[in-house]
Amino acid sequence: MKNKFSSENLFGSTFRLVALSALVLAVILSLNLFNQLKKEITVSILNVWAVIVLSILFSSMGVILIAKDILLTQSKEIRETNKELKNLAKSLRKKVKGKTKELSTIIENFTDGLIMTDSYHRIRLINPSAERILNINKKDFIGKNIDSISKESILSEVFYLFKKFTSPIPKTKYLTIKKPKEKVLEVTNIDIYHPSDKYIGNLKIIHDVTREKFIEKLKSEFISIAAHQLRTPLSTIKWTFRMFLDGELGKLSPEQIKFLKNSYKANEQMIALVDDLLNVSKIEEGKFLAKFSPQSIEDLIEEVIQERKVVLDKKNITFKFIKPEDRLPKIKVDAEKLKLAISNILDNAIKYTPSNGKISICISKKDGWIKVEVEDNGIGIPKKEKSRIFEKFFRGKKAALKDPYGTGLGLFITKNIIEAHRGKIYFESKEGEGSTFWFELPIS
Repeated sequence: MKNKFSSENLFGSTFRLVALSALVLAVILSLNLFNQLKKEITVSILNVWAVIVLSILFSSMGVILIAKDILLTQSKEIRETNKELKNLAKSLRKKVKGKTKELSTIIENFTDGLIMTDSYHRIRLINPSAERILNINKKDFIGKNIDSISKESILSEVFYLFKKFTSPIPKTKYLTIKKPKEKVLEVTNIDIYHPSDKYIGNLKIIHDVTREKFIEKLKSEFISIAAHQLRTPLSTIKWTFRMFLDGELGKLSPEQIKFLKNSYKANEQMIALVDDLLNVSKIEEGKFLAKFSPQSIEDLIEEVIQERKVVLDKKNITFKFIKPEDRLPKIKVDAEKLKLAISNILDNAIKYTPSNGKISICISKKDGWIKVEVEDNGIGIPKKEKSRIFEKFFRGKKAALKDPYGTGLGLFITKNIIEAHRGKIYFESKEGEGSTFWFELPIS
């Protein structure tokens, strides 16, 4: 029993040992197989990664090659564009240089003097004509500020004819210089502005009008002398005709009276022309206005109207004088000359308004100014003649047909009278419908 048990135990132990050995062997084999499998999987994974990396690498190389081609193409285009731009710039520089030279030649040979300053009032340009007219050397002034120029210099007088920053609209004034010889200069001032309204600089154009002014002076003196010489005999003729017409020199037949009346009328027209010529002469000499005193505009207009009452009634013209309710203040004027200005405007309205027409005079006050307005429904002024209406000796075609004996000096004299009183004169007109002339005078 004991031996049997021992044999069974030995058999069991041996079986367990064999089983264990088999299990161990199986495990070992399994491990080897796993390791081999793992190794193969790892290799496969590495191969996949290698393939991916190589694909990316080759793709990148392809992109790089394509990019290189693109860059080379663009680089070529850029070089070509750059070359074209350089050629264009060269061409533009050549053109600008040519235009600059051309402009410089024009400026150098310009017959009028040119002086230009920049936005800081520094003198940048003086052309040879300006040097000659003003008798200066540009080297003494180029680059200098106008405020640093001596007050005794002629250039200082040129600059201070006008205020700084006046306006972009050209303005002209006259300057008389005494040394080294007397000259009369016409100076035009132009302030130059950028389109953005920024001040850029100033240009002065100097024109020597000494000869023109001398000729004008001679002409004015001749007209003045001739007018004065004519006035006396014309006055004598006038009073002789008057004596005949009044019957003081004997009885006349109706036919004789008719001829004498026509002669008297023609003589009166000659006297009016002489008076106008004398007035023009005085205006040009600056001696026209003389006696200033406080006057009522309403009273002056009333006097002018009363003097023309007969003519207004003869033409059956409907006339109105419109005044403000409150009396206007008196203003300081040359009464005789202002009456002449009002008379010239009213006479034109009467002359060029047909019978049974309408004329009105309206006076008013606004913002420190007195306004006198004369309106009619006469022949009007053609559009093409409007710009010349205040010119000396100018007469419109229709006006000349209507009144062939006019002098063409009335409105020229009127304009000068109003402006000498620091006033302004305007007009509006439509051919065939009438005209409105008005002027404004400052109250103080």
